[in-house]
Amino acid sequence: MVSPITASRQFKQFIFVAYFFLVFAGGLFIQSVEAMTNPDVSWLTDEERLWIERHPVIRLGVATNYPPYEFVDQTGQMAGISSDYLQLISETTGLKFKVVPGLTWGDVVTRLRRRQLDMSSLMTITRDRQDTMLFTQPYADNPYVIVTRADGLDIDNEAELKGKTVALVREYAATELV
Repeated sequence: MVSPITASRQFKQFIFVAYFFLVFAGGLFIQSVEAMTNPDVSWLTDEERLWIERHPVIRLGVATNYPPYEFVDQTGQMAGISSDYLQLISETTGLKFKVVPGLTWGDVVTRLRRRQLDMSSLMTITRDRQDTMLFTQPYADNPYVIVTRADGLDIDNEAELKGKTVALVREYAATELV
């Protein structure tokens, strides 16, 4: 049987450890919340910090069905690699990204050109788009391929498409590049 003095000592030790843990963990939690709401942006230039202060929310157009890069998941939330990058950017700069819902890819491209959206996190650079949009360095490289029926023609290059019927998606970069 444990004596009352030993039990009291063990209880005090437990309370001390629990208190220390709560203070330490609570402090980390508060620092974590503080960092999320007020990230350290000292690494940004004065001009960049001022721009973020004046433009805290970025209107974003997304490709709704382009996994794994960008898509809308079953809960209606943006997901994919682009979403992960935007989350990191938000955590380190304080910028907030607001997805404008219900847009087709054509709507995204058109609204970007009309400045009704601020950005898209996933877009192939083309000459036409460079006339009206600014681009960062790509974070992924997607090669384009030609797909035919299994019993169809063997196509080895673009030149072999001459005189053939080709299906392309309007407003997709491949349409301009082919």
